[in-house]
Amino acid sequence: MELENIIPTDKKCLNILILKILREYTDEEHCLTQQAILGILHSKYAMEYDRRTIKANIDSLRDLGYAIEHTASGYYLSDREFDDAELRMLIDSVLFNKSLSHVQADRLIKKLTQLGRCMYP
Repeated sequence: MELENIIPTDKKCLNILILKILREYTDEEHCLTQQAILGILHSKYAMEYDRRTIKANIDSLRDLGYAIEHTASGYYLSDREFDDAELRMLIDSVLFNKSLSHVQADRLIKKLTQLGRCMYP
C-alpha cells in the first residue's frame, strides 16, 4: 500500500509516517530535526503536530526496536535493509540480466530504488 495515495487523518498513522520519512530522507550523513520532520508531515500529508509528539513517536519506534539514532544535527535511521552499495549492485545485476525485458527491468529498478533513501544516486 502506498502512503502517498492516502491522507491520514489521525495519530494512528503517525508512527508509520515518521518511519517512512526517516527511511526516505535520512542516513548517517543526513539527519532530520524534529522541526524538519514536522515540515515534511505538513507538506506531504497536511498533518499538524508539535515537536513533543514527534519525539514521543520516535521514542515509541525506538522501543519497538527500530534503530533510530539522535545526534546534535537530528535523527536518522541507522539500520536499513540494503545500503547504497548493495542497492547499486542489485540494480546493476538487473540491468545486465539478459533474460529480463526492458519493462521488467525498469519495474524492478523502481522497486529497488524505493528501498533506499530519496537521495539515492
